[in-house]
Amino acid sequence: MKALVLGLTLFCCLLILQVIVWRIKRPAGEYAVLLQMCCGVLIIATVGFAAVSWGRPESARFVPQTPLEYLSILFLYGGMSLAYIATYSAIQADSPSLSLLLMMERAGPQGVSLRDMEERFSDEVLVIPRLEDLVAGGLVKQVDSRYVIEQSGALLARVHLFYRRFLKLEKGG
Repeated sequence: MKALVLGLTLFCCLLILQVIVWRIKRPAGEYAVLLQMCCGVLIIATVGFAAVSWGRPESARFVPQTPLEYLSILFLYGGMSLAYIATYSAIQADSPSLSLLLMMERAGPQGVSLRDMEERFSDEVLVIPRLEDLVAGGLVKQVDSRYVIEQSGALLARVHLFYRRFLKLEKGG
């Protein structure tokens, strides 16, 4: 129970920290900053738990004591944080699927024609913001009028493709 409470508390601390940082100034390379914050919260918490445990033995019921408790917190917090980071793009950018749903919801029962959707969703709406995110995140660089993948982007693409092949997903992208 202690690991559950502490893991959830750490995840809430990560979300609060993100709100504070993003309200002050939304950073370039949001995913990298989010991952750094995730690791920072975990490191600070681990050091804090150890300090409280050593400094105040009577507080043992509030902080992890065994390697198994630390590992349980790590798995819960790490899993939740990585899942959040992986789905962050749906929050931070206009997802094409969600944008289509919102457009249809606003149209009501009469619906939206394919032509209206094609007019609304241009490269400026869908492609350009994503390219800017990739550049800001250091995954690609712009050289003159072309975009070139960086090492970190190539690694991410290879991991993604490996996982898609592993799941036998045929559709790419």
